[in-house]
Amino acid sequence: MTERQIGIHVFGRLEGYDSSDDNIVRNYARRLRKRVEEYFATEGTHEELGLDIPRGSYIPVFYARLPKETMREETRPVEVSSGPFIESIEVQGCSPSPSPREAIPCEHASSKEPVRHKRIHLWVIASCSLLAVAALATCELPKMRRADLASAAQANLSSALWSQLFQRDRDTFIVAADAGLVIMEGLSGRSISLDEYSSGRYRSAASFNSKLSNDELEELGTRRYTSIVDLELVFRLSRLKEANPEHVLLRYSRDLHLDNLRSGNAILLGSADSNPWASLFEQQLNFRFSFDPKKRGAPVIINQRPLAGEQPIYRNDYDGPWHKTYGTISWLPNLDGTGHVLLIAGIDMAGTQAAGSFVLSPSLMNPVLDRATAPDGTIRSFEILIESNNVAANASRPHAVIERMGR
Repeated sequence: MTERQIGIHVFGRLEGYDSSDDNIVRNYARRLRKRVEEYFATEGTHEELGLDIPRGSYIPVFYARLPKETMREETRPVEVSSGPFIESIEVQGCSPSPSPREAIPCEHASSKEPVRHKRIHLWVIASCSLLAVAALATCELPKMRRADLASAAQANLSSALWSQLFQRDRDTFIVAADAGLVIMEGLSGRSISLDEYSSGRYRSAASFNSKLSNDELEELGTRRYTSIVDLELVFRLSRLKEANPEHVLLRYSRDLHLDNLRSGNAILLGSADSNPWASLFEQQLNFRFSFDPKKRGAPVIINQRPLAGEQPIYRNDYDGPWHKTYGTISWLPNLDGTGHVLLIAGIDMAGTQAAGSFVLSPSLMNPVLDRATAPDGTIRSFEILIESNNVAANASRPHAVIERMGR
């Protein structure tokens, strides 16, 4: 009886789940031990046979509970019958027996009744064993079973998403954004197209038409700057149990090639201004990133086809008590339609962080995935607009504002 076996057969966890990351069995076992201790300290004080679940183990141990006032130094026989391999054993005072198989620990003595000389049948021990297992079910599971099954269902939906993105026979590229490119665009006052970016022409002062010198452009164009938010997302994505290390490839935006998005799956971090490859999929999106000329070119998200109650433009709220920020999550086919692309972007670092936290949370993604999952188990294209509080450039409490589902 191991932690993983209990996780699979009792709590519905998937085969091969990582118990070091999911400690539900240890938490329940800790609560069960506490309840058992409370029982024997209160209404179970009269029990002659005690039950313990040793720390580090999930197999119940039974022991004779001798009252302190009746403990004696002489040896007192306790007979155990009905088994050819179980012999009569002796318990002297409260000393343990020499054999682990025969041990009946007595250190928890608290009963007020004298121990009677009697035969303890194996069916009693078997019944107590069943009761020990049932204790987990009767004390805990009736309260938590539905919630736990819901958690397992959420994990399964989330696992389906990642399993379609991380495939055994196809490479998956995780593409970090180019923060240096954002700096160049900010200094020059114009956006850089994918063609300029992929060809490297944007690093030329002549074609860039910038006041920056060639040396300054070369410096920005050769350095590999990215945000701590992207690094965190790369780390969390690479640790997903569905991610196959042999087929998960990290790429800086500048090092990606068009063929990678045609033949492989991809996770693109950042919007088109920091990851120009995202522009390849803009025509399929309802939510597009742009700049607000009224706000000194501040980034905004444009809602191409607003429905009733929706805003046409979503921008950072710098005046409210809680600064609001926005991000998007988009799930689309790759360029040749045989794989998938996941876009995670925000109008600032906090927006990207909010979108990343949302997509990596099964409880938050579950309602979306439930609606996006087709009868054959595949996940249809979808877009989510995420809103979050922005506290010191960190996202707090991300939630979905708008959803768009493909056919």
